[in-house]
Amino acid sequence: MLKKAFVILLFSSLFFSACSKTKEMHFTGKSKNWYVNFEAKVTSTNSETTYFTIKYRGKNSTPKKIKYYFEYPSGKVNGTSDLNNTGVLKLGGHSCSGCAVFHEDDVIKVTIIWNGESEIFELKK
Repeated sequence: MLKKAFVILLFSSLFFSACSKTKEMHFTGKSKNWYVNFEAKVTSTNSETTYFTIKYRGKNSTPKKIKYYFEYPSGKVNGTSDLNNTGVLKLGGHSCSGCAVFHEDDVIKVTIIWNGESEIFELKK
């Protein structure tokens, strides 16, 4: 009886640990002046944490401040931030629970505005 209980407990824990794996998705895209990587770590059907990196790749001097807009099927994110010395902005750790999460076939529309210029492009998995 004890052996049977142990086997059931072992299979149950393996099953539940397999079901609770985090699924990581990377959406990337670039324009003439920008490269963006958007990462979603989906932990359940309605819970995730997102991170993104914006990198300036243009030929002119690196802008100090940008405005960014991300539009995707379940919502929007926007803000204004400074780039670091190498033209990179990293933000992340934005978590939600009870929300709509990213899917592999999602497309993210990105708009970046800097120094009176703007570019719009898409991120795909």
